[in-house]
Amino acid sequence: MIYRGNYFIQNDEVHFCGNEFYDCVFDKCIIIYDGTGPLTIDNCRLVKPHFVFKGPAGDTLQFIKQINEIDTADNFAISVMSGLGLQQNYHNWLLRKTIWILVGVIIVTLLWTAW
Repeated sequence: MIYRGNYFIQNDEVHFCGNEFYDCVFDKCIIIYDGTGPLTIDNCRLVKPHFVFKGPAGDTLQFIKQINEIDTADNFAISVMSGLGLQQNYHNWLLRKTIWILVGVIIVTLLWTAW
């Protein structure tokens, strides 16, 4: 549907997907976006709208939120391993690797200072 010069007010629910908006004002309305169709917004003004993301758009935002909660590559690896049911094995491997690295550093330090 094509909207020209419309003024959407508080509590109006406006479905963005599959619509075209020209010279419209969205004033404290509820904008619903689900990512299932094309959208055109031209020369419109948004005044404190409330966005609601549903369907594929909501799923995508949820995925991005989860990715942003991952702090390091190591946490990402733990998440992937956990998803595969291998988290405990990964932790054991990581602990063993860390201990061997520390032992190596201590040995090199002792050899260096003894020389």
